[in-house]
Amino acid sequence: MKKLIFPNTCINIRHRAIEDSNIEEVYISRFVKNIEPGAFLTSTIDKFIIEPKNQYYEIPANSNCIVRKRLARLVVTGKNFLIPSSVKQLGSLSILINRNSISKVLIIPEGVERLCPLCISVSCYSNLELHLPSTIKRIDYQEWTDECNSIKKIVVPKGHKKRFSMMKHLKELKHITVEVGE
Repeated sequence: MKKLIFPNTCINIRHRAIEDSNIEEVYISRFVKNIEPGAFLTSTIDKFIIEPKNQYYEIPANSNCIVRKRLARLVVTGKNFLIPSSVKQLGSLSILINRNSISKVLIIPEGVERLCPLCISVSCYSNLELHLPSTIKRIDYQEWTDECNSIKKIVVPKGHKKRFSMMKHLKELKHITVEVGE
């Protein structure tokens, strides 16, 4: 199965609705009101399509991402994604990075204000380098512990090292180097 269509009768897409599959295209009807965190636990989706009349979700131009309109919260990224500049929050389990991912560097764009718990799910062999923007106001650290062994470096913007230095004090994140960005 390469294409999945959520019909008009579907209003909720639950956690783990799609997991480790080869689905390449997902169509979501205008009747879907709720997409739970972790609904799409696969990194093979080349294309999301949301019916234009959906009041709750959108796919910003050239992004291959689903965004919850009301919160400007990233819900899920597909294969070869670009985080849209309109996003203010990275929702739980919204970004999946595995060892087959093209990039080992994830740059969170300026404008993102919150990183929700487990917003970035990283496979244990990816060695991700994470770049944070100066606009971050809140990072929900408590649930990053399972993923931390795969984040090799966190880069923070120049002049903001003190704001992010609290990350060094978390026992689970000791191995992460917080550096000043260029």
